[in-house]
Amino acid sequence: MKTRKIMETLIVAAISAALAAPALGAEPNIIDVKAVETQIVSAQGQIVQGNLDAGLKALREAQAKAITPVLAARSKFVVKLAEIRIADQLGDQAKVLATLQEAFKQAKQPDQFEAVWRLGSTMARAAVAGKDTARSIIDFLAKGPGPAMHQFGPHMEVARLRIAIGNAGAAEAELRAAAQRARSQADWSAWLAGVSELAAMVDGGQSPKAGADVFERLREAGKPVAAAMNVAKGRFLLQRGCPADVEALIDGAVTGAASDQQVLAALALGYDLARAFKQRGKDDQAKQALEKAECLGQSRPVSAAVAQLRGAALTTFGRPEKAAEVFWAAAQAVKADQEREQMLSAYGAAMVAAGDTAKIVPQLQAAKAGPVVIVSVAQSLAGSGDPVQALDVLGAVPAEAAVGDPRVASGIAAVIQQIQARRKQVAARQAAMCRTIATTFDAAAKKAEAAKDAQKAGGLAKQAAAFQALATQVQK
Repeated sequence: MKTRKIMETLIVAAISAALAAPALGAEPNIIDVKAVETQIVSAQGQIVQGNLDAGLKALREAQAKAITPVLAARSKFVVKLAEIRIADQLGDQAKVLATLQEAFKQAKQPDQFEAVWRLGSTMARAAVAGKDTARSIIDFLAKGPGPAMHQFGPHMEVARLRIAIGNAGAAEAELRAAAQRARSQADWSAWLAGVSELAAMVDGGQSPKAGADVFERLREAGKPVAAAMNVAKGRFLLQRGCPADVEALIDGAVTGAASDQQVLAALALGYDLARAFKQRGKDDQAKQALEKAECLGQSRPVSAAVAQLRGAALTTFGRPEKAAEVFWAAAQAVKADQEREQMLSAYGAAMVAAGDTAKIVPQLQAAKAGPVVIVSVAQSLAGSGDPVQALDVLGAVPAEAAVGDPRVASGIAAVIQQIQARRKQVAARQAAMCRTIATTFDAAAKKAEAAKDAQKAGGLAKQAAAFQALATQVQK
């Protein structure tokens, strides 16, 4: 108790000292009340951001002009915020919480509620990160400034803080409250991310069903994004190594999709399900999942987004030639230049993966592909271990193109560096092989010398020296 009293004395002394100096140049007869209010609000913002000295200085300059009851109340509120900051610096968590509560009682304007919220959430995050007791501050935020702001964001912030301290039940309740205030697609995306975070926390790496049940308990709250909810749950199950129930979730997502974006999300999950089965060695299930995803993908209008999903999956499953067909068809269908460039580059990469490299450049040139696309093909060739053809392809790019487009110049440089790096790797392996052979010849020479066979020893020694010299030569 005595320690707390000392802390409170220090806080009062610090603020009194900061505000003791009189304001200079105050003109009580010609005061712009609105300007003074703006100055006090500015001081408030500085203190909330952590600039305590600057905030107190600005407040001191405004206080002598705070001649109306409203301005005086605003000034008093900012002083209370400064008390919170100083209490935090002194490590007096009880004083921090008590002063936050006092500041909330004083708050009357939306910006004041927000100031208490921001300061409180900052303190709560610091308490969580430092493994201090954060629950009391989080409870204050959840019951006080959070609801007073009538916004989606505070509910989500409290939910995440609840998750951070392992309070699953309270976090779930906060997510329900947040769902009632979600208005935009961005809000719902953040909400679904929060649900996934809660599921991961409940799962704890050991109980996938418990984590999956979180999605079901919140399903009614997330009814406006039911399709996305299915996809989020499906991804959670895949990450936990439980693909068995994902197919039904994909079907539900497709049926309930309200936009092309939601269908694409379900399609991406379908391909990922096929990959998951493949990684587990369940080839028949992987094939079925791939075929089902392909049926959905083929039913969609041709677009760059669909082509990227299909092409990546087909390549993964050893069908790059089919992926090339998908990318080529998309390149003919899309209208935007950037998307067409992406599709033609992807087509070139798929053709390289399929080993069908002879006709890539002529086809791309016939399609009037730009230098950036041709350079991307060279990069694919260099990456596949064909430096000679990569250089041949680069030869089809006019030098002027590098001057006109920085992407071409950087792409050409990347190909040369890639080829050089591979050459160094090959040279290092060649040199190591030569040295191993040289060591073997040297050992044989020593045996021959021990056996008094000077002629044989000399010949073997020459071979050892020749391989050592070759090792040095190839690594230069």
